[in-house]
Amino acid sequence: LSTPRILFNSGIGPFDQIYVVQAGSTNITLPDKSEWIDLPVGEGIKDHIIFTVTVDSTTKFTTYNYMPINSMEVNATDAALYSKHGSAQCLTFWTNLESNGTTHYIQGTVRPKSANTLNWKIYLMHSLTSSGRLSILPNRTMTLLESPWLMMTDDKAAITSFKETFIRYFDNQTILSISANSVTAEGLTETYTTGAHWAASCAMGENNYGSSIVDTNTKVWRTNNLFIASASIHPDLPIGNIQATIMVVTEKAAEKILASN
Repeated sequence: LSTPRILFNSGIGPFDQIYVVQAGSTNITLPDKSEWIDLPVGEGIKDHIIFTVTVDSTTKFTTYNYMPINSMEVNATDAALYSKHGSAQCLTFWTNLESNGTTHYIQGTVRPKSANTLNWKIYLMHSLTSSGRLSILPNRTMTLLESPWLMMTDDKAAITSFKETFIRYFDNQTILSISANSVTAEGLTETYTTGAHWAASCAMGENNYGSSIVDTNTKVWRTNNLFIASASIHPDLPIGNIQATIMVVTEKAAEKILASN
């Protein structure tokens, strides 16, 4: 989310956002208005969406106790994370399904939540069609002006279809059961969290027709020497965590930037 903020503070982006910076409380010195560059920065931002389903087990088990780590000489923040999240992922799976002619990709992870209870996290990933819009506040904080999650009917249809299949997995189970009194695909889709795998807020494109911020050399349109190497330039979400994508993009961007000099 920081890349769009830097551009807004540099006079690059939708003018309504640059006006916010101009009138803000952070005393940012902007270029002269005649030098502002109108590009769709922050528009089209995408993120993975996560749905969590709690599953009970009749087979008894306990989760690993990380609390002893608190007695070790470790960073307090790290220790708190271990204590909060408990045992790590025990299973990861992937699948895909068709919805209105589009192949949607799903990732799932399974980990113990507490004794005899599992958390199943279902991620809607590559090929989701919803996107949002970032905005900057007068104090330089970034916020979502438009939500990127489940805004399109295709995405809703895809995750609902998967949840229907998911529920059927448990129909004849004697060991595992979904922890809810009334289980429907729609009900399991109502609550979700962000993946915080942001992409496409400064998307790359082959031409400057109003839908991209950088060219295929990662250079910001209508500039001579401003390049971006971050997740923001990737125009779509990957299957899985975006970390590997970021590394590949930035490595290739470095080649492009060095070649330009």
